[in-house]
Amino acid sequence: MSGVIYKIVNGVTGDFYIGSSCRFSLREGEHRRLARKGEHHSIIFQRAWDKYGEDVFNFIIIEKCETGVLLEREQHYFDTLGPKYNISKVAGAPNPPPNKPIIREDVASGVQVEFRTRDDAAEGGFNEGEITACCLGRAGTHKGHYWYFADGSTPAFNSNERSRPVKRIDIATGEELHYASMALGAADGYMISGISACCLGKQKKHRGSYWFFANDEVVIPDDGKEGFFKERCKGGGPGAPVDRIDLATGAIVTYKNMAEAAREGFTQTSISKCCLGDRNTHSGYTWRFHDPSNAKIDISKVCAQNTFKIVRISEDGTEKVYDNFVAIKADGFNSGNVHSCCKGWRGKHGGYKWQYVGNPNVFNNKVERAVIGTSVNSGEQVTYNSAAATAVDGFWPQKVGACCQGRRKTHKGYKWEYA
Repeated sequence: MSGVIYKIVNGVTGDFYIGSSCRFSLREGEHRRLARKGEHHSIIFQRAWDKYGEDVFNFIIIEKCETGVLLEREQHYFDTLGPKYNISKVAGAPNPPPNKPIIREDVASGVQVEFRTRDDAAEGGFNEGEITACCLGRAGTHKGHYWYFADGSTPAFNSNERSRPVKRIDIATGEELHYASMALGAADGYMISGISACCLGKQKKHRGSYWFFANDEVVIPDDGKEGFFKERCKGGGPGAPVDRIDLATGAIVTYKNMAEAAREGFTQTSISKCCLGDRNTHSGYTWRFHDPSNAKIDISKVCAQNTFKIVRISEDGTEKVYDNFVAIKADGFNSGNVHSCCKGWRGKHGGYKWQYVGNPNVFNNKVERAVIGTSVNSGEQVTYNSAAATAVDGFWPQKVGACCQGRRKTHKGYKWEYA
């Protein structure tokens, strides 16, 4: 089966949108229909459509290719042409939800306010991401309000975890309050994500209070807050001490927590991934949760386990080898995008293919494995050559991979497993 890479070109400004499809005529019709209704997923494209009118936009096929390489070719044009109207510059990434009217409803009073777009709804101190999660049925409330699409297309929010009763303990006064659900706790000015993180032991406190599931036994040690934190987080988590290890010398620098390291220009998320084993290095260092009993470290073992040389491959097959990501950044490339190429999550970056020297199986052994999706409702099965290939039909490769690895149950109504 074949597909096409296409451009939607603004004849006045020359700006354009790039996409791919196996059914070009249907996809063109969908773009026009959504734009005419003011609901196109790209707000940048929608604003240009509204400003210049439909007649100035031309749909042009720029390449025909087999579906197996469709995403790779689309990514090539993202990297080389730099389309202005695409929100995401990663081929196969799911489109953001349609930017259509949203209703905000106060949980306590029931008062409703309608907004034309998510941008308008986010004004006044609300978070657009949290609003979107509510509208897509992934969260219940945000800052004491329900949020849903005005046309009634928002699915019902159903989370056994977030609907469980919770209790809040005020750190200053020791007062204990009970809520029938996290949503009701959020109605008092707290955030569901913060409450949930505390109840699951991923966070120490939220807005001056400790939070627990109502049926959990609460034991706060007498040795103070730090002891309580270690008990809940088992020595890990964003508030735990971390070690930064220099890969060249083995020198160790210990920080009180990830936030302290972030004040020196590092990123908390990347540090956390290193500590949890989901990432090898960050900014030229490897990271671990601090362990006082293991102050000395054999740097040769760390380097052997956590660093790989990276090779850059051009269209004509010419190769250039880099010793680490620091050298890659010095050449003007994005280390995160290069890492995604090496792990098989994207095809190219900067017009080049990238892979670890020797292509160590530690990263790539699961990416190229065939996957099978089984419909939860009908039992129908679909098979793809890899998790990345599922993106052609609108699935999210990362979530498909998470299902195959047992970290997620279903994705878009399908159970997934390696073939």
